[in-house]
Amino acid sequence: MKKIAIILMTFLCFLFTFTPIYADSTIKAAVGSSTNSNATGAVAEVLAEVNAEDPNFAQNADVCLLLANSDYDCDELLSALNGAVDIPIWGATSSHATMTTDGYEVSGVSMLFLSGRQHRDLKVGVASASLGSSRADAVSAGKQAVEQAIGATIEEVDNSRSRIVLVASAPGMEEAVIEGIESV
Repeated sequence: MKKIAIILMTFLCFLFTFTPIYADSTIKAAVGSSTNSNATGAVAEVLAEVNAEDPNFAQNADVCLLLANSDYDCDELLSALNGAVDIPIWGATSSHATMTTDGYEVSGVSMLFLSGRQHRDLKVGVASASLGSSRADAVSAGKQAVEQAIGATIEEVDNSRSRIVLVASAPGMEEAVIEGIESV
């Protein structure tokens, strides 16, 4: 039986950076998508789309949010992406469809790259933990993952900054994972 993992990411940045009035001057974003069934080819297509208007935007971004159909080999997808960019990657899969730049697709991969005003303005920690088979395991996994994600960035930020936690979890244990996160 495969281990089910939760993937957790903490964006550490000022809360107002997500206020629309400041968004243009504070956070830059680029999105790309592909329906190529080959993971390496899909990553290449996404990066070409993301970098089309701003060369090397993906390589200089602060974080990548990766959303893919579950038909992809996650290790192959991550290997191809890690070979092209050296940034934190948060990811989640869908058992059916993903949203792409062309709309709803039954297959495919989409990536959102985010960057602050300056290179590495957004302090991001990414972590995962085995979900386990019980509620207690899921609570522990949520706590463990958020502690790891925060620990990855704690030396780079002060406590006056807001923290945003983005979670992807297998259905059925979401509340237990959140309970673990809230305990930190």
